[in-house]
Amino acid sequence: MKCALLKVAILGDNTHKGPKSLRTILQSQPGIDVSVLGPSEIASSLSAFEVLVVPGGSASHLSSCLGSEGRLCIRNFVEAGGGYIGICAGAFLAAKYHVPYPSWKREGLGLNILKAATVHAANPIGFQGRHRKAAVELSPAALKSLEISPCSTATVVNIRFQGGPLFCPPSAKLQAEEEHRQRVCATTTRTECEVLLPPYEPWGLFVSRTGKEDINFLGASAIASSTYGAGKVLCISPHPETLPEDITSQDRDDFDFELLHKLVLNAVIYCRSAASGSTSNGGEETQQAENLKQRQQLLPKHLVRKIEKLEAKIQMYEGRLAQGGLRAVDDPDVAGLESCRLSLATIRSSGETK
Repeated sequence: MKCALLKVAILGDNTHKGPKSLRTILQSQPGIDVSVLGPSEIASSLSAFEVLVVPGGSASHLSSCLGSEGRLCIRNFVEAGGGYIGICAGAFLAAKYHVPYPSWKREGLGLNILKAATVHAANPIGFQGRHRKAAVELSPAALKSLEISPCSTATVVNIRFQGGPLFCPPSAKLQAEEEHRQRVCATTTRTECEVLLPPYEPWGLFVSRTGKEDINFLGASAIASSTYGAGKVLCISPHPETLPEDITSQDRDDFDFELLHKLVLNAVIYCRSAASGSTSNGGEETQQAENLKQRQQLLPKHLVRKIEKLEAKIQMYEGRLAQGGLRAVDDPDVAGLESCRLSLATIRSSGETK
C-alpha cells in the first residue's frame, strides 16, 4: 500500500501503553510523521493532522479530559475528511449507542461518529492464555482495504482482548428514539445529529475457538468500518498494537505480530485517503459522502418489518441460551443467533445505502 508523507496524531493521557506501542509501530514506516497530543491540545492542534488514533484506556476518562470542546473538535475533524481510528476505549468512545450506559447519551459523553451499539459480555470466558487471546475473523473487505494476506488458517487471527466493546447494529427502538431526537435537534441549534450516519460494515467478527465463549461474543463485531461526513472511521475492539515485549514469552507464539502491526499501519494509511486525496477515486468518495448526508429518509416499511422479525428471533435465541448456559459453537441456537445478527447487519446496510 503506497503512502506519501502523512501526519498522524495519537491521543495520549499517560494512563495507558497504547500511545507508546502505536508510535513504535507507525514510526517504523518511512513517510509517517507521528505526534502524541494530550486531550487539552486537541482543540488547538488537531487540524494540522490527517489521522487521529485514539488508543485504549478508560473511555470515560478520555471523554472527561477532552471535554465538550475536544469532542466537538474531533467530530468536526472527521466530518471535514480526517481519519479516525479507535482502539478499545477509543472504539467505545466513537460509538453512538451505549445501551448499558445511558449516562453516556444523557450527558453527551460519546463522539457519536459510528452507528453502532456497544454490548458487553457478562462473563467473557473462553479466551486462551494469560493475555486473553480472542479469535477474530477478518472480512473480505478488511483483507482488501487493509491489504492483509493471512496464511493457511486464513482469515482468523488472534488479537489480545482487554474488555473492549462488542459492536452490533442498533435496534429499531434505539433508531426510533434517535430519529425523534434528530427532529428535535432540527428545530434548535446545529449538533452532530445533522450528519447522517451510515450503517457500519463489520470488518472483523469475534468467533469461537474454545466453544465456551460468552454468547454475546458470537457474531459480534470486533472491527467496524464506516464514514462520518467526508472522513473515515475504523474502530477496533481488541489490541492489534500489542508489542511482543508486552506478552509473556510462553504466549508470544500465539500472536502473529507482523500481521497485526501491518493491520495497524495499513489502517492508518486507509483512513487518511479521504482527507489527503491520495487515492485515485478520492474526489468520488468525497462526493459520495456529500450525497449520503442528503439522504435523510426513513427505512422502507418492508425492511422495518424484516428488522423487527429478526430482532424478535435474536431475543428468543438469547433467552434460550441464557437459560441453558454456555453451549458449543455448533449448537443450533448459537448458530441461529449468529445468523440473525449477520442478517440484521446486511439488511440495514442494503436498505440504508440505496
